[in-house]
Amino acid sequence: MNILAKCHYVGNGKLYAYGFAYALDPDNPNTYIARLGVPVIIDLYNKSAKVIEGLPLSNGHGIAMGRHGNKMVYGSANDEYNGFSTVDLITGQVETKVATVDGFPSFFYSFE
Repeated sequence: MNILAKCHYVGNGKLYAYGFAYALDPDNPNTYIARLGVPVIIDLYNKSAKVIEGLPLSNGHGIAMGRHGNKMVYGSANDEYNGFSTVDLITGQVETKVATVDGFPSFFYSFE
């Protein structure tokens, strides 16, 4: 990974983020639309990072992230859709395409 973006600490040493690496889309010279962002979970105690399997890669301009209840919500502009996916913080279950948007998903607000 080259950088972390949109980091969200959930406690117990766990940090959810978007990791960005140019190696994820090396043949795309247009970094505006290149799929360089991958959802990751960082374990601060064990100093490790893991890709969250099942969530799509995103370009760097269409990302959003935040918590809603026991779920981490990832906004993504990817090859299949622009919208939001979730990861259950307890079970790790991934749900994609929870909501779609026109344009890039760059922000959301959670009402609880």
